[in-house]
Amino acid sequence: MHRYWEPDQPSRKETKTDTKKLVAAVIIILLLLTTAIALLSGLLPETPIEGQNVRVAVLDTGVDQTLDLQGRIGPQRSFVSAQYGYDSTDSTVGDSKPSDIAHGTMVAEMIAEESNNAVIVNAKVIGSGGSATVLGIIAAIEWSLEQNCTVINLSLGSTPSYGDPLEKAVKRAFEQGAIVVGAAGNEGQGGVAGTSISSPSVFPYCIAVGALDENGVPDDYTSLGPTYRRYMKPDISAAGYVQSGGATYYGTSFASPRVAAAAAELVQYCSDEGIQYTPGSITTALLAGADTINYPSYVAGAGALNLEESKNIISAQSTNGGIPQLSFTHPGTLPLNFEKLFFGDNYTFNIQLFNGEMTTYQVTESTATPEVFQIESQITINQTRLVPISIHVPESGGTTYSADIL
Repeated sequence: MHRYWEPDQPSRKETKTDTKKLVAAVIIILLLLTTAIALLSGLLPETPIEGQNVRVAVLDTGVDQTLDLQGRIGPQRSFVSAQYGYDSTDSTVGDSKPSDIAHGTMVAEMIAEESNNAVIVNAKVIGSGGSATVLGIIAAIEWSLEQNCTVINLSLGSTPSYGDPLEKAVKRAFEQGAIVVGAAGNEGQGGVAGTSISSPSVFPYCIAVGALDENGVPDDYTSLGPTYRRYMKPDISAAGYVQSGGATYYGTSFASPRVAAAAAELVQYCSDEGIQYTPGSITTALLAGADTINYPSYVAGAGALNLEESKNIISAQSTNGGIPQLSFTHPGTLPLNFEKLFFGDNYTFNIQLFNGEMTTYQVTESTATPEVFQIESQITINQTRLVPISIHVPESGGTTYSADIL
């Protein structure tokens, strides 16, 4: 069962990070484009978006027809059914309001408010008890693709597990042309709980969104990376609060829809400008356009969402209507600052590379100690890929080793 996070529950304190290291090895990672190969057509959106209609699926508690959502809701369906493993069936599409909180309605209103181009596709997967089944979520993702949704928002989550079938569902959505955005989770515990990113945002094909407070810094509760498979999450951060009915609600549930809305705006921008896009190019633009904030990438990801800068990046890299030649490396620096490296250690981490289309990169190392660092000499990426970097710290010698990976 996938629980959703009650937005008024997270405790909120200042996040502190220990930056001490015994042996430091810093890698600044850049990409040098050398060869471009045509994108497989199956990874392009099947139907180009025209006009002011970017369909954004909201997989949540359902959506009420509020004043702010009049004329903004498209197809609707409830997946809260015994057919998908629920204890009972609820065929209504209105908000189930677990704990008397209209969670899905608030999420939908945020997307509609922040993207004038978004049409909400309401996929109800959470019943009044506040939980959803994996089967229900997978069915809702498949239905969202059938409804030609370009963006899918998942403000829900649970503890990741090996063999989680949601990973395949998220990957399939990405491959079918959908940008999948998810809440990173509310389990950070003031920086104590590392590797606490929730499923499904923990998976490589989902944009995991961390929460910022009113001062624009990561909130105490926001879940932290890296993942148990040693790649970086979250991917990006956004304001994790919303005001509704005279109250303020907090949670990564309310950071995710801001990024989903920004993705919808970028899709519409590309359509208006005659620029081709893929889920990879939109994701790359979002991450590359983020404002750097003074927190590690395992806390804040690439930084704070900046829609206008993401548009500027797409515009600057557009190629006469083709897919923009974008790339982004996450994280840009290794190792992470909470890790201690000792003499004789072997350290491996998977960096995640993003781009817009199938591309081959030649990789070179610029370092005085090439025996310390190891990475593939040629990397081919089709929108995203995990690439391992290995570090071997010698038994004796210096205490600082560095390399630029170009």
